[in-house]
Amino acid sequence: MILRKLADAIREQNWSTVILEILIVVVGIFIGLQVDGWNEGRIKQQDIEVQLLRIADDAAVLIAETDLLIVDYDNRIARAQIALEVLDGTPLTEANTPAFERALEESYQLNEIEIDLPGLD
Repeated sequence: MILRKLADAIREQNWSTVILEILIVVVGIFIGLQVDGWNEGRIKQQDIEVQLLRIADDAAVLIAETDLLIVDYDNRIARAQIALEVLDGTPLTEANTPAFERALEESYQLNEIEIDLPGLD
């Protein structure tokens, strides 16, 4: 339909109609490209927001796991202090025996871990 009007306007040499029709087509294409670019930008922004939420969730999980590890290592350090005190001559009592035994078990577990560091063969 637009092509027929354009062809008729060219045959009649109605240049204002020709220019108007071409301008309408160009403006329509330009608006379509702008809307497409806006939509792509909006989709990219949504993807970024989703990724940031995932990163925040992962960070929260890692922080919680790290807090648990800190508590665990604080407990191990306290038990190791008791074990060192007992090994240095503090008498073994009913109160410090479980911590002493647990510290020894943990030290044996650490000794079973094999660490492979490059360049130290």
